[in-house]
Amino acid sequence: MIVRLQRAAFTTLLVELSPASQAQDATPTASAIQDFLLASRAADFAANEQKRPVKVKGVQLQYSKKENGDKVFMLCGKFRPKKQDKALRWTEFATLKTGGYEQWLVSQAGAICKDASPVFAASKDLSAQLEARLKIEPNPST
Repeated sequence: MIVRLQRAAFTTLLVELSPASQAQDATPTASAIQDFLLASRAADFAANEQKRPVKVKGVQLQYSKKENGDKVFMLCGKFRPKKQDKALRWTEFATLKTGGYEQWLVSQAGAICKDASPVFAASKDLSAQLEARLKIEPNPST
């Protein structure tokens, strides 16, 4: 495909784009997906004060494959909600990259994340990054 860009009447720039380079440009990187999912999860927590966490753990970027081979990327982890009950358990969450995003909690999140594979070879814990977006103060005792 040839794209013609004109800056002035006497200047014409021709750029040839191969289908392969177009496909690469259209495919988001793992870093871009990770940033989108972290932002989506943080925004959802911020919008729901009842579920706003005081701590998160085990946050990872993962994926599963659809029957057609396409990957579905997700952010999986656990959080403790902002409540006064000291006996609160960790609540599982999954934030899936769809046309936008989907949020899942508790057993549905656990089922979604259980069979997913990590995106990064070494398990990369993104808890600190999510906590930074939520402005949670680090507390090593929890």
